[in-house]
Amino acid sequence: MVQRIVKGDRSRGHALIGGRPGPPFALYGSLLTVYCVLFTVGCAYQSPWAAVDGDTPALVAQLDARVDVNTPTSLLGTRLLILAAAHGHTDTVQALLEKKTDVNVADVTGWTPLHAAAYGGKPEIIQLLLDHGATAPPSTWYTPTPLEVAEMLGHQDAVDLLKKTSSIKTTR
Repeated sequence: MVQRIVKGDRSRGHALIGGRPGPPFALYGSLLTVYCVLFTVGCAYQSPWAAVDGDTPALVAQLDARVDVNTPTSLLGTRLLILAAAHGHTDTVQALLEKKTDVNVADVTGWTPLHAAAYGGKPEIIQLLLDHGATAPPSTWYTPTPLEVAEMLGHQDAVDLLKKTSSIKTTR
């Protein structure tokens, strides 16, 4: 069915669809605004900025205030450990691991803390995650393995560690 907007009907803010008035244009704008806010901010109640900034004391204070360490920080399912690992904050990663965060948690794309650490090229964070039981998920058509991420970005120290570490197992 073709949508047709009648010139005289715009003053009322309605579209004519099949000869009937449709929803007001303002409704579309409101729905778009809600979608954008939910997409960019996320639905979680915790602030991810302490993990991004490496503000370990602030993050520990949030966690001590009974914030769930495994709560997604966005609609994509990004967790605090992924953010801290991607930004290279070793102390923050250690604090999250001490709070029993899921070391193999993945967002909706399959990205894990190990992917994030490989992306950041920090071998000390990769080793820390491996020491706490991190496993490398297999690659998919849209998500490479952590080793492939490190190789693509030229993080040779991370590549060497991921290649030589016998504790890396792919999960199926």
